[in-house]
Amino acid sequence: MNIIIGEIKMMLVHEISKRSKMTTDAIRYYTRIGILQPVRDPINAYKYYNENDLNKLKFIMRAKQLGFKLNEISSVLKESQEGKSPCASVREMIQKHIIENKKLLSEKMALQSRMEEALALWKELPDDPACDNTVCFLIDSFFENQNIHINNHCTN
Repeated sequence: MNIIIGEIKMMLVHEISKRSKMTTDAIRYYTRIGILQPVRDPINAYKYYNENDLNKLKFIMRAKQLGFKLNEISSVLKESQEGKSPCASVREMIQKHIIENKKLLSEKMALQSRMEEALALWKELPDDPACDNTVCFLIDSFFENQNIHINNHCTN
């Protein structure tokens, strides 16, 4: 149900949810933390959202697609609402994200290499039951001695 206050079209949560393609839970969360500030009907306590709220939701979705965190998005919105240009802050934030992402990618690539190396080593080893002194000799073998001998992986 839409309502008009003054000349502004207002929407209930389900309507703005449809138009923004965001869940009602997300919209209610953004309302709870103060990113959205709908008008509350004093009679029935319904919250009414306007086109500005819809634009904020669309902005949030675009910013998230670029990897911005909600606290960063909130900061950008606040700067904008204060009449300041948030662009310098946005550049700085994304530069930090790029550095963080490169580090994470490097760590993931190193992990991928270790995993592939372990699998290659393990293809030559049997699926023996665990020994008294190990849970899984495959994992232990990779870190202790990548050239273990199949016949002496268990020491009794």
